Amino acid sequence: MRHMDAIWQILWWVPSFLLCCCFSLIATGHWGWPANGLMALVVCIVIPELLYTVITLIGLLVGTFHPDAIDVSRIIGAVLATIAFVCGLYGVMVGWKRISVTEVSISSRDLPPAFDGYRIAQISDMHLGTFAREPKFVERLAAKVNSLGADIIVFTGDLVNFTSAEAMPFTGCLSSLSAPDGVLSVLGNHDYALYAPVETPDALQKHVDRIISLERKLGWRLLLDENVEIRRGSDSIWIAGVQNIGRQSRSCKGDLKLALRGIPAKAFIILLSHDPAHWVDEVIPSTDIPVTLSGHTHAMQFKIFGWSPSSLISPHWGGHFNEGDQHLFVSTGAGANLPFRFGAWPEIALITLSRPSASECHTD
Repeated sequence: MRHMDAIWQILWWVPSFLLCCCFSLIATGHWGWPANGLMALVVCIVIPELLYTVITLIGLLVGTFHPDAIDVSRIIGAVLATIAFVCGLYGVMVGWKRISVTEVSISSRDLPPAFDGYRIAQISDMHLGTFAREPKFVERLAAKVNSLGADIIVFTGDLVNFTSAEAMPFTGCLSSLSAPDGVLSVLGNHDYALYAPVETPDALQKHVDRIISLERKLGWRLLLDENVEIRRGSDSIWIAGVQNIGRQSRSCKGDLKLALRGIPAKAFIILLSHDPAHWVDEVIPSTDIPVTLSGHTHAMQFKIFGWSPSSLISPHWGGHFNEGDQHLFVSTGAGANLPFRFGAWPEIALITLSRPSASECHTD
């Protein structure tokens, strides 16, 4: 019996030892499998253990008044810990590679008639470094996007986790993305190598230059505070793209006024802006841009019953929002900083633009 107790005590501390090992390796710049191991340990071991411990502690406190509560709390704790373990295991084994398509309809009375029914396939936050050992996922993602038959494909930033090198193995499948009006993209905060191991400013800028060069070699039209006109006969819409504009000064790179320069007054504009905070902070207060497409949040890669912990940070963590005639769609991302997703599956958004029907116009 004592021998078994000793074994269980050793096993109890094994996850803590492995966590320390993973943290140490990540701190020294080894990201790959240590990050994967860290994520698996946290969601499959640490969180279930923590959940069980909290529930049983509550039971012990209540048990001072109602002794039966101690046994009940242990049962409840064991059940919830088991559920958390199963969800965590699914998230690290399957969830971060389970591609989903979200269909979105955005109606605007200002949309030119020729673009009624115009379809946009949006992908965001690929974080390709996470898929170094899962290249088939990126191939499936590109094939799925192409199969939607959208008029245009847009990518709203964060191609990599740290540096441009992560994207090199995937150039073949990413260059296969194709749509009649092309592939347009913007940069996200991770694309500026802000989280790479400490290097000189010149070295970091080289990483950014490589990302820019790579996206252009893929055949994508990268918008660096620029815009492009899309025409259908005599009608047109404009797609503008800003470099990342966020609430942290080191990741604020864009210039919205520059991105809109040259666009005619009253033109219908679709803005690609990585961080949805930009919509709140500048787009709504100072422009009448009808449609903004963003990403960035990932919904913290966890969603259950329509709720995500990301909602505690921002109300615009995922999905379709509007303020009057101005619309925002926030993609929860196709990739992952760490190899885990539950509920907030890798997302491709298929956005259909339309003009309101006569009855809707009359109601307004």
